[in-house]
Amino acid sequence: MSAQVGIVPSHPERLEQLIPEGNLEGGTPFRLYYLAAGSRATGRLILVDEAGPAFEIFFDKGVPTYVRSTSAHLSLGRYLIAQGVLDPETLAQAQSALQQTGGDVIEILSRVSRLEPLEAFEILSGYGRALLARALVLEAGSFRWLAGVASPPGASPLGETWTLVRDAGRRLSTETVVRWLGQWIDQPITRADDGLVSLDSVRLNGEEVRIVASFDGRRSLAQLAAASPASTETILRLGYFLAELGFVSFLSGPPLPRPPGIALHDPGEGGATAYEFTVGPGRRPIEEFTPNQPMQTSGPTAPPPPRAAPRPRPAAPSAGARPSAPPLARPAREAGPKEAAGLDAYLASLKGKNHFEVLGVTKGASGAEVKNAFFRLARLYHPDTAGPGSDADRRLKEQITARLNEANHVLGNDRRRADYVLEIETTSGPEASPMDIARILEAEKLFRHASLLTKARRFREAIEEMDRAIELNDAEGEFYAWRAFARFSATPDKRKVEVQVADELRTALAKSPNCAMAYLFSARIANVLGDIRGAIQYYKRCLQLEEGNVDAMRELRLIESRTTR
Repeated sequence: MSAQVGIVPSHPERLEQLIPEGNLEGGTPFRLYYLAAGSRATGRLILVDEAGPAFEIFFDKGVPTYVRSTSAHLSLGRYLIAQGVLDPETLAQAQSALQQTGGDVIEILSRVSRLEPLEAFEILSGYGRALLARALVLEAGSFRWLAGVASPPGASPLGETWTLVRDAGRRLSTETVVRWLGQWIDQPITRADDGLVSLDSVRLNGEEVRIVASFDGRRSLAQLAAASPASTETILRLGYFLAELGFVSFLSGPPLPRPPGIALHDPGEGGATAYEFTVGPGRRPIEEFTPNQPMQTSGPTAPPPPRAAPRPRPAAPSAGARPSAPPLARPAREAGPKEAAGLDAYLASLKGKNHFEVLGVTKGASGAEVKNAFFRLARLYHPDTAGPGSDADRRLKEQITARLNEANHVLGNDRRRADYVLEIETTSGPEASPMDIARILEAEKLFRHASLLTKARRFREAIEEMDRAIELNDAEGEFYAWRAFARFSATPDKRKVEVQVADELRTALAKSPNCAMAYLFSARIANVLGDIRGAIQYYKRCLQLEEGNVDAMRELRLIESRTTR
């Protein structure tokens, strides 16, 4: 059976379940990943780029465990050199040792580079994650799904299943996303649910959750991007890859008007149409690993912090002497749960914790403290510490190790750590619990209802609904703006609430500086209070932020016509 699959709305024959083979279009790998992970499938997914290189992604009950590629440009050897782990000469020694002994890659790396085994494991994990991110952005080619194929020996989870695909989606460049979206960029976008998993699993940050809440079926991605220029890249990227995963969809019908500043260029026959946005350079997919020489193997979870220079190597042995391999250091066996029940309880306790809590360090912990905490836990829960025949223990420890790797991957790098701290501070309270997407979406629903009540002049009811929306999500400036206007309109003595309403509008603009509605309501209030000059300034500012706002244009014309008589 073969099928052509691609972005949700543009292909009626969209892939609804894993099939043996089919054709790739831009974004299809995201959909295939979603189906394999969401259905907890076990098997091997082969993605073949039309240019030739292939990727193999192994899943074990929906969890990606191993990735490899036939591309020499994406070889492990190039990755190790690019990371500063090995130089070309040491890489050649490692390759020679693999050819002669066929030994374990971690053992070979530990021997030739003086890396601890766990450090070597971490580096191989990073390589696997890098390959996965690269595979998910293939634009054309074919795929095959081999159900029931087991992962290679030594494979372990690459990380948290939905965090991996989210991070790959964040890597998409704006140019790529716009090309893949095509004309659907002008169709209304709305939230959807394929039913396999909840959107909460993707663990979006605060900005992303607010953007998804704005996918209300009334506006297109182009309109949303034009209304929030600073978030253009995030809006387009989210709209695209969440549509491929099945969490949002596009509504068919006549295209919505394209806002000014967004142009569609047609290069003519043989060329592809493309949108042009005024945005900064997008993050691009992982490119090939630069320097040299392949080391044909691959492995499983989280890129380590970049190393400035290769580690010093042991002194070369005297002529004729055969170098002896130092004994492979095994993970220390500290006290810890030895039975599956204890491990299962510990794994369950990690759910809902942030990365600092997982490693047991504070937000102010130094890089060395993070590293020490990671290695202490990694030695304790390394899969190799499971006893012979303890398959259940090994599987649980593999999952625990993947969670530890995920935390170390983020906190072990200054840039990723800073981004993560900002993320948890903007998406959660002081305990840094995961963002409750359901609360954000419920707040948006209440806000929409309150705005309709305001337009119907049912101001008291609107204020009550807006109070509940702000209680659920107090980060949206527009909520405060609508409540201020409803409060002003509901009060017969306008001067009595003038100060309170002004404070609330200032709060709205402090939270959302580009909130056009805050300026529209300020203009209306100023007009009622007799401040005509202020009203005109507010109307003009509203139109600067939202060109084409019908209410602002009409009311400004009326007020200007009165002042010129």
